Amino acid sequence: MMKMFASAVILLSMITYSQAISCYVCTGETEGVGVTAGDTCGDVFDILAVTANLTECANSDDQCYKGKGALKVVNRECMTEANCNLASGINDLVNLFFDTGARAECCTTDGCNSATALQMHTSVIVVPILAIIYMMFH
Repeated sequence: MMKMFASAVILLSMITYSQAISCYVCTGETEGVGVTAGDTCGDVFDILAVTANLTECANSDDQCYKGKGALKVVNRECMTEANCNLASGINDLVNLFFDTGARAECCTTDGCNSATALQMHTSVIVVPILAIIYMMFH
């Protein structure tokens, strides 16, 4: 009975409720190309300076996107999975022929397009730890 309860708690901790993803939304220049004064969205990303740009995406946008173009412009925004895959595919194709250094990355957790922070839902860690502690003392 106790093992079944512990298993249920662990499984339930991995289920997250559905809500819109929050992504950084901004455009900036990469480092070394004359970063504009006050530009906080470049490839050297100051997560403390751009907290106001963490934006809740529309429900249709389920991914955060970070793109670095051939012209050394960094773009961070909300996108659908299909558009992220398209952007990544186009960048891969362009780089195959021209080696521009353009990159596109898609991710699915809040703020993950900062490329400076590891994001993890706290319940993934806390609930299993509480279940283990409970099993140790009961």
